[in-house]
Amino acid sequence: EATALKVIKRLTFSRTMRREFDGQEQCLAQLPTAPLNMPVRVLLRTIDNSGGGGAKLREIDHQLAQRWLTLTGASRLERVDGSGHYIQKDRPDALSEVIRQVSSHSR
Repeated sequence: EATALKVIKRLTFSRTMRREFDGQEQCLAQLPTAPLNMPVRVLLRTIDNSGGGGAKLREIDHQLAQRWLTLTGASRLERVDGSGHYIQKDRPDALSEVIRQVSSHSR
């Protein structure tokens, strides 16, 4: 699997995309192992803009999303219709609504 990912990254990711993808692993490694003690929502894109990485990359993406659930303690993944990798850019309205909901819940 690691070899397949290396090939996918090399063939389909730009240099910047590779750094960002690798940076996510470093970020995940630094998070606490216990779920967060606060309201958390994990948002997922619905547009696959992976650059043609295929089924293997989608599987890796799915595994990372599941890992975020475990790390944060969120109860589910929430798909944001019409969003790609940068949900905040593609659907700022949806992100603003989630922020409003989370902030009102924590008051």
